[in-house]
Amino acid sequence: MGCIVNTYGYYFFIFLCYYIYIWELFERDFFMDILKKINQLRIERNWSIYRLSVESGVSQSTLNNMFSRETLPSITSLECICSAYGITLSEFFKEDNTVSQTESEQELLTLYRSSSKETQDCIFHLLRELSRKSN
Repeated sequence: MGCIVNTYGYYFFIFLCYYIYIWELFERDFFMDILKKINQLRIERNWSIYRLSVESGVSQSTLNNMFSRETLPSITSLECICSAYGITLSEFFKEDNTVSQTESEQELLTLYRSSSKETQDCIFHLLRELSRKSN
């Protein structure tokens, strides 16, 4: 009877170790995906880490630590970063892009996002006026 319990205990221990290993792999990939996305959005806008810090209000040392130590930002920091990028948390985590964009549209969006708020406002008003005149 003792051997059966020990055998089940052994298999349970192996299962538990495997489960922890798989969870750590999943968790690490999930964290890395978030950091990659933050960095990808930053690079698309041609922003330095300093500019992201200024735009988001998240300290530059916090951002540097996130990238160098591969630590996940707090929800509050992630919300501030998303706000700086002009997106919501749900847009940040959205995986499928239902609208495909041409290369020209992607370039326009990248240029727009990398511009200052004042320049973005001017572009927006110019496009709105051009749209009214063409209709």
